[in-house]
Amino acid sequence: MKRAHLAFFAIAFLIVPVLGQTPQKIATINKKVVGKWVSADRKSYIEFRPDGSCSDGELWPDGKWHVDQSTLGAWQKGYDFSCGSGALTLIGANTLTRDYGMGGEPEKFYRGAANIPPLPGKLTVATAQRVLTRQINEPTVNNTLFTCHACYDPADKEDNDRAPLVSTYTPALTEYLTRNGYIRTVGGRQVFTAKAKRSRFYTAAGGMAGLRIADLTKARILVGTVPDPKHVPIEYDIVPTEITAGFFGKVQKVKSFAGFTYENEAWRMCLACQSQ
Repeated sequence: MKRAHLAFFAIAFLIVPVLGQTPQKIATINKKVVGKWVSADRKSYIEFRPDGSCSDGELWPDGKWHVDQSTLGAWQKGYDFSCGSGALTLIGANTLTRDYGMGGEPEKFYRGAANIPPLPGKLTVATAQRVLTRQINEPTVNNTLFTCHACYDPADKEDNDRAPLVSTYTPALTEYLTRNGYIRTVGGRQVFTAKAKRSRFYTAAGGMAGLRIADLTKARILVGTVPDPKHVPIEYDIVPTEITAGFFGKVQKVKSFAGFTYENEAWRMCLACQSQ
């Protein structure tokens, strides 16, 4: 998951090495990873230097490279290591992954551009439909109101104000859920109540936690060809959960757009958004 995605959820979960790491362990890791590692889309890189320093670069939409300097770190136990935020794992001689701990597929990096696998050919309608069908109902801000995972304990169903909302659907839905006792405002921020946290629709979801407000079903591509993968007309049904049936009223058919990108050797889909 890229930094842009973290901003989208309006929350960051930074993984920091614990104390107790040994210089010998770090030196052993550095020998294996020294050099420049590049993401498949060539928009991110991690570079490890022989002296133990490292840098993390990302190409922003403004066309400029933004680089953070850091040092190689390691956990006291296990094989994961770090360069700044995120947990890095060497999964092959020329491949490592970075995971921010927020669910989804870890981002892959390859030792030098020569080891990056080739991109697939043109996106077909058949492939787009398979991806759309598989991913349309994954927990996102389109069907779930999120709180941060750090504030969520599956055993905690009390109203302790430790579940602030970090995403909203519409002001009207928020007002509806507030009126029905699922959300309240404390100290200027909206939080889930005990009623929401006791609901079977309040669950952990991909490193986050949230209240499921609808299911997205029967998604289909509305064009015969895909000239622009970032702007594909689609249609799907919004099926309300029991707690939002009074708001949505009934199943609603929605026409929208999906953006498809090839990340980590697989096609990904995003609703109503343009890929960077």
